Amino acid sequence: MKRHIRVLFLLLCALLLLCACAPAAQQGPALWKVTSPDGGELYLFGSIHAAKEALYPLPDAVMQAYASCDALAVEFDITTLDEEAAMPLYSAMLLTDGTTIADHFDDKTCKTMKAILQEAGSYSPLYDAFGPLFWETMLETAALEKANLDAANGVDSYFLSLAHESGREILEVESLDFQIALMTCEEALRDACALVPLLAEHFDTCASYYAHLYEAYAKGDLDALEYFLSGSSERYGGTGDSALDDLIRSMYETGEEWQSEYSIAARNESMAKAAAEYLASGKKVFFVVGAGHMVGPDGIPALLEGMGYTVERTCFQRAKKV
Repeated sequence: MKRHIRVLFLLLCALLLLCACAPAAQQGPALWKVTSPDGGELYLFGSIHAAKEALYPLPDAVMQAYASCDALAVEFDITTLDEEAAMPLYSAMLLTDGTTIADHFDDKTCKTMKAILQEAGSYSPLYDAFGPLFWETMLETAALEKANLDAANGVDSYFLSLAHESGREILEVESLDFQIALMTCEEALRDACALVPLLAEHFDTCASYYAHLYEAYAKGDLDALEYFLSGSSERYGGTGDSALDDLIRSMYETGEEWQSEYSIAARNESMAKAAAEYLASGKKVFFVVGAGHMVGPDGIPALLEGMGYTVERTCFQRAKKV
């Protein structure tokens, strides 16, 4: 299924963000410098929302760019998402038609997904009152944890912590209300209904998928990333793990791209407009959003270049741990 990439505060965002440096160099996340005709500057940096501690320190070029900026722009400030603020999201995921989750999936799927959460220590009978969107979130969170990926190590969380500590201005490109609508719209529900059985039946393989995806990101393997995120690649023949390769094919076999305001293309256009407004304001902004918004002809860098801005990518070697 062609899964839409959306922000769930404990989930991994797309990782296609590495720049095309020399093959011999160890690559890190791509950093773009955007300059307006009148000299305004802005930096673009792709985020992942769950990672390993080994991702840090980030390359010096990234940290120097951040230090030179007046403000941090993010999709929304996830550090403010406490239990009270998340209540509208939980409410939107509740089943309100008198059914339980057992009415939405077959008995085998329900037993399997409950067993997965029980093993992870995160199951409650109260969850039966929630629908497929909630169960997708819980299962993916459990798979990420099994892959040793932690939201506490997410790139957006990292920079938000730095900004809060220093009192740097934080700009939200999208609102919490928009994120809640994004995560609970009809397209998201259709995705969840298709994905939950896959997650339940192939949970260990899903955890392996996230682990491989992260390692491809950390190594800067663009061909592998293309394979993991689209289901095919001209230069990457597969992982060699037949179960994992079968799952990846299954994930992208069916489904349609989102066509609403919540699609990647529509959100990219909105984000590019926000970046243009920041450039016009005179503020120097470090713009951090999900890396999936940064790539391709519809990505933010390409859109800004098409709007007449100069967009340059920085290539660098990652800092080595001592």
